[in-house]
Amino acid sequence: MSDPHGIIGIYRKGGSMTVDELMQKVYDEHFSHFDFMDNMNGGECDCNLHIAMDLMYEYGGGLC
Repeated sequence: MSDPHGIIGIYRKGGSMTVDELMQKVYDEHFSHFDFMDNMNGGECDCNLHIAMDLMYEYGGGLC
């Protein structure tokens, strides 16, 4: 189930954000890990960050 128009929202205290905004925030905050894994290991990683990003991408985002 994809959301090409960014309608699905993530609600949090003080406001909301789209799945794409959440993915961008996670990516920005953990850039060094994603960059290291992409450069040193071809992007293959089964850590919680990568699992969460894969799930968000599959079910509503498009950042990756």
